[in-house]
Amino acid sequence: MKKRKILSLKIDSDSFYTDLLDVKQERNIAIYDLIEDNYFEIINIEYKKMIGPYRIFLSEKERKILFQIYDKKKSTKFDFYLSILPLKQVLINYEKVYKSYFEAVKNLSPNMIETIDFGRKSLHDEGGQIIKDKFSNDININLQTGRRFFTLIFSLHKYGVNFSE
Repeated sequence: MKKRKILSLKIDSDSFYTDLLDVKQERNIAIYDLIEDNYFEIINIEYKKMIGPYRIFLSEKERKILFQIYDKKKSTKFDFYLSILPLKQVLINYEKVYKSYFEAVKNLSPNMIETIDFGRKSLHDEGGQIIKDKFSNDININLQTGRRFFTLIFSLHKYGVNFSE
């Protein structure tokens, strides 16, 4: 259903600045994947009447990710704050496996690469589920959308954005 969907997502360049082209490219791919296939519905009692598809603007505020969520016409805005602390260990572990995977592709057998990739996917699922759970009182998403948000958050975290307290 098109109304339960993210139409656009933009990132505040001041909050998540980078001048590295490969980082910008990785973020753009993460955003593209998220926009192409997602399920997103506001269920917060005060904002439940917001009609999608939604437009989202991400920024950093008080070491949290601020999701400024607008309805299609940008007439209503809902601010949702996501703490990264519950994701901290998964992000650290995912980064290790992520690096191992790219090293493995250069040197290891397909079976070893597949084993590392299985671990990467498992961590990706865990991160997606944590995000889905953190949204659950205000926003309904499916696991695939949670995974896509995890990919985006990883790209923000990986390149110097420190959300830790």
